[in-house]
Amino acid sequence: MSDVEHPGAQPSTVIVETLRSAARQRRRVRALLRAESLEGGPDYERFWEPYGVTDADAVVFSILRNEFRHVALNTIVRVELCPQTFEPRRPIED
Repeated sequence: MSDVEHPGAQPSTVIVETLRSAARQRRRVRALLRAESLEGGPDYERFWEPYGVTDADAVVFSILRNEFRHVALNTIVRVELCPQTFEPRRPIED
């Protein structure tokens, strides 16, 4: 992901560090995403409980879907901490 590709996008390092920090603090996040299949399509928002980050994915519990998901990091435009905390549903990855 690059700032040039999407106006207002956070650098990928900021996204990864925010997700990791939120997981350690057990805080929900609000994420702005772009649709993978819709090049230039509309952005959409999701609320997650983050559990870890791999080289290419974020492991999150989706509040909307009520299930664990793997989300490609290159689809995340922006992520921010929410004030709400959560009780882990499974161990949080380091």
